[in-house]
Amino acid sequence: MTALEAVKTASSDLNGYYLPPQADSPLGIEHNHAQALLLALFEDAADTLLSKHLKPLKGRLTEVNGIADQCVFSTSRNDGSVALYTIDDVTHSASGIRAFQRALVSIGGHIRTDRLLPLPQCLKFYGLALPTAQTPGSLSRLIEEVQEKRAAHRLNLEQGLQISELIEPHDHTAIHNVISKILTDEGGSVIDALASEITPPMTPHQLATQPTACLERLLDTAKARDTARRLLEVLNWYGKEPDEETIPDIGAKLLLEALRLWYDLDLQHTGAPHKIAGYELQQRFNHGKSYAQIQKNFREHLEDSLRATTPTETALLARLSQVRFPVEFQVRDIPNDLPYATSIVWVNFVHGVHLAHALDPMLLQRLTFQQLVDLPLKKSENAQDALLQLITLTRIPAALTWAQATEALASSVQTSDAREYKMKILQALEDHMVQLNETIVQLDFAPPQRLKLAEQQLKKALSGGIAIDPLSIRVMRNFYRSGKRVERNILDTPNGPQATWPLLEVYASGGLSPDSKWYISQDGKTASFWVRLTPDRKFEWGLANPDDPASRILLLPLDRTLPDIDALFDKQFKTYLAKTKNTYEYLIKNLLVTLPWSDRQALEHGEVKVLSLRDETTRKADEETAEHTLPLRARMGFVLQATYRNAVRFYECLPRAGVIRPRPDVTTAHVGGVRDQFFFRNRFKEEDYDAYVAIRTHRLPFDKDAHTTGAQPKPGATCMAILDSLGEALTPGSIPPAYHDYSSCLTWSSLRTGQIASFIATHLFYVDEKEVRREAWGVTQYERDLDRKHWLHNLKDFIPFWGSLEDLQSDQFGDRVLGVVGLALDIVSFVVPLGKFVAGSIRLVARSGRVGIRATLPRMANLSRKLVTSSVKNFNPLDGSVDLLRLTGRGVKGAGRAVVHLEKRAMFQLKKLAGKADSYDFVSSLPQATEPGRWKPLMDADQLGNVKGIEDVPVRKIDGHHYLVDPLSTRPYGP
Repeated sequence: MTALEAVKTASSDLNGYYLPPQADSPLGIEHNHAQALLLALFEDAADTLLSKHLKPLKGRLTEVNGIADQCVFSTSRNDGSVALYTIDDVTHSASGIRAFQRALVSIGGHIRTDRLLPLPQCLKFYGLALPTAQTPGSLSRLIEEVQEKRAAHRLNLEQGLQISELIEPHDHTAIHNVISKILTDEGGSVIDALASEITPPMTPHQLATQPTACLERLLDTAKARDTARRLLEVLNWYGKEPDEETIPDIGAKLLLEALRLWYDLDLQHTGAPHKIAGYELQQRFNHGKSYAQIQKNFREHLEDSLRATTPTETALLARLSQVRFPVEFQVRDIPNDLPYATSIVWVNFVHGVHLAHALDPMLLQRLTFQQLVDLPLKKSENAQDALLQLITLTRIPAALTWAQATEALASSVQTSDAREYKMKILQALEDHMVQLNETIVQLDFAPPQRLKLAEQQLKKALSGGIAIDPLSIRVMRNFYRSGKRVERNILDTPNGPQATWPLLEVYASGGLSPDSKWYISQDGKTASFWVRLTPDRKFEWGLANPDDPASRILLLPLDRTLPDIDALFDKQFKTYLAKTKNTYEYLIKNLLVTLPWSDRQALEHGEVKVLSLRDETTRKADEETAEHTLPLRARMGFVLQATYRNAVRFYECLPRAGVIRPRPDVTTAHVGGVRDQFFFRNRFKEEDYDAYVAIRTHRLPFDKDAHTTGAQPKPGATCMAILDSLGEALTPGSIPPAYHDYSSCLTWSSLRTGQIASFIATHLFYVDEKEVRREAWGVTQYERDLDRKHWLHNLKDFIPFWGSLEDLQSDQFGDRVLGVVGLALDIVSFVVPLGKFVAGSIRLVARSGRVGIRATLPRMANLSRKLVTSSVKNFNPLDGSVDLLRLTGRGVKGAGRAVVHLEKRAMFQLKKLAGKADSYDFVSSLPQATEPGRWKPLMDADQLGNVKGIEDVPVRKIDGHHYLVDPLSTRPYGP
C-alpha cells in the first residue's frame, strides 16, 4: 500500500519501484525458498557451465528471469557490462536447476540477489491485475483493490478462525442485550449507528467496491471496540481482562457474530439450514445466472425480508453473509459472462477452487479466476497418486451441481446408489468434455480438397517401386509427327510447343478417359509414351511411336485403378459437411443449456422464431423470397425470439464467439426492417427516377461485424441492417402451463433444444455450403486453359484458414511467409473464442500450422481404479480415478493431508507451525491436531482434549479453566 501511494504521489512508473517482500507473507516465504535455491546454484557443481559462469560473479548483483522452461541469468560487472547465461530448456538440466526454475516461476519469474522485487511482480502474485495504462485513475482503483485485499486478510472472514460454534443458544439473549444498547432512544439501525462514527463517512462507491474495507472501518470505531469488549465480558471469554492476552481481533470477530445473530443471518437458527439468511441459493432459478446477478438478487432479498433497510446495511450484511456462500464466491474477478452451474468452464473453475481450498485455503486470496480454472490441469501433470486422488475428489461437488442444473444425466439411468450415481455423473461430464474437444477440432478442419484427393490417389496407384515420381509427369493432348500438322493457323509459322499440364491436374479435372490418350512430354514437342484410363478405370500406357527404334521403357505400373475423383470428392465432402453440422449443433446446444432458468423456460414452452441480420435485397417488398434473402444473411450469429406468458424475449447467440445472452434492450420494433420507398433510375419514362416500396435497413443494437465474422461483439455497437425471421416459428410445447415450473426446460435431451440447434445448422449454417463446396473443389490450370468458368478468388473472409492456405500453396516466397503469418492469426481468431467452452479442460496449441491438444484433465469416470500418470501430450493423459470408499472419514481434508505429506516442497498447503508445533486442521471451526501421536505442546499447560465431540483439540489450562488454543497465534481464546 505504501509503495502504491508513493508511486501515485511521485507520478513514477510502477515498474521502477522495488521493495523486499515481507518475511512472513506468502510471497516472502516462497521468495526465501527461491533465494535459497539460487544461492545453492553458486556452489553447485552439477552443471559445469553454469557453475563456471556464476562462481566468479558471486557477490555482484545477479538477476534471473524465468519463463516456462527457459532461464536467463544476468549479472552486472564492475565495468558496467552485463554477463549473460541462458538455459533454453531446464528440463534437461540438473535437479537443482529444475527445482529453482519451479520456485522462480511460482513467484512470478524474476529474482535478484539483493532480495528486491519489482512492485508489479508483488501485485500479480496476489492476484491483482495491473492497469493497461498507468493513470491517476487506474492507480486509485488499484489502491482500492489492495485496500480491500488487506482488509480481507486482516479480518479473514472466510478462512480464519470461526467462533460461531463456541456461541451457545443460551448466549443469544445476552448478545442481543449488548447489541441493543448500541441503539439510541430514537431507534434505528445497529449498523448505521456504528457507521455514524466513521470519519469521513463511507461513500456508495466504497460500499459497492470495498465492502470488506468498509466493514473493517466500522469495526475500528470506538463504539464498535467498546461493544466488542462488553461482549467478551458478558460471555466470559478469555481476554475480558486487560492482562489476558488473547487472539488479535477476537473482539471484532465476536462482534461480527453478534451482528449475524441480531440480523438473523445465522444458518443454524433460521430453521432452514440450507438457506443463507432465508435465501435459497441452490434453486433452479439461479442456474445460468452470473455471480454478479446472484449477489444482486441476494441483496434484494435482504431488503425484501426487511433485514436491511438502508444502503449501508445492505452492503455490509451482504459481505457478512458471504461466508455462508459456497467457497468460490470469494474469488473477486469472476467474469460476468460465466453462468452459474451450467457450463463446463464453471465446473473447471469450481473444481479449481475446491482443489486450492483443500491444498491451502489461503490460496484463494491470491489466485485469479484463470489460475483457478487451470489449477487442476496444472496439478495433474506428473502428479503422484495421492494428488490425483485429491484432484478427482474435489471435482465431484461441481460435477453433481452441473448435472443437476443441466439434467445431463437422463432420468432413465439415475440410481439410488450414491456411489453409482456419482460414477454416472462423472462419466456424463467426461463424455461432454470429450465431445466439446472433438467439436472444436472438427470446426477447425478444412473440407476435403479435390486436388489433394487426386494427389493421394495418384500416389497410391502409381508409386510402387518405380523410378519416376507420378506427380512430376506432365502431359500434352496431341502427339506431333513429321508431316502432320496438329493445328491450322492463318499464317504458316513453324510448329511451336504444345501446352502441357501436370498429370495430376488432368486426372483431377476428369481429363483421363478411355476415349483419349495423353502424351507424356516435358517440352510440349516430343513424347515417347501415352497414358489413358480403360473403361473400368484401370491405368494403362504404351509407346507413342512403336516404330521408333529409340523408344525407351516407361517404368509405370499397369493395371492400377484410379477412382473417379468427382464421386470420391462428393462422398467425402458430404461426410465432412454432415459431421461439421452435427458438431455445430452440439455447440449450439451447449450454449442453450447455459441460459438462466427463466429464459430456458420461455424457449422450451413458448413460441420461438429464429431471426438473423441481413442486408437489403433492393426488390419490391412483396416479391422478396427466402431465395433472395438467404445470400444476404449474416451466418455467424442469430437471434431467438420467444413469446411466453404474454411477454416477448430476445436472445443473441454467436456460437463461434461462445456468446449467448438475453437482450432485454431488443423489442419487436426492431424486427422486420422498415417499409420505405426505394428509388431507381427508370429509362422507360421521361422522369429520371421512379420508386417502389421495399424493406429497408434501420438502426439496430447489434454488432453486424460480429454476426458476419463470428468475433466477440463490441459493447454498444450498432448497425444498419434488417432483423427478420428465417423460416417458420416453432410452436409452443404441449406441456400444460401448470407443469412448466416443475418440468425440464431446454436440457441436453429436450426436444426443443434439438429443434433449435438443428434448425440453425440446417437453415443458417455458419458458412454457405455451396461456396464451401466450390472452394474445396478448386480450379486447376488445366481448367483455366480450357476457359472454364472459375471462382478461385471469391474467397469468403469468414471461412477459417483458407486465404492463408492459398498463400502457403503459392510459388512466391513472400506469399508463403504471409501465409504462415495469416494462418497463425486465423488459428488465434478461430480457436481462442471457442476455448471459452472448455477453459481449463484442454490446452490448444498451434504447431506447424496445425491446431492440437497439448493436455486435458485426467479421466475421472472410472471410480474403481486408481489414477495413473501418463503422457501429457494427448487427449486424456491420465486414466482412471479413485475409489471414493477409501477416502471416507475426513474426506477432502484427509486426502489433502496425504498430498501435503508427499509434496514436501510445495508452499502454502495445510499449515505447519515451523519448529513450534505440529500440523493442524479445522473441523467444525475447531483446531484439530492432524497427527496426535506426534503433537508437541506449545506450553506445559497445553494438552489435547475433546471439545463438542471433536477429538485432539489443543486446549490450555489457566487458573483451573481450560481454553482453546489458536495454533497460529499460540494464544488462548473462547469461553
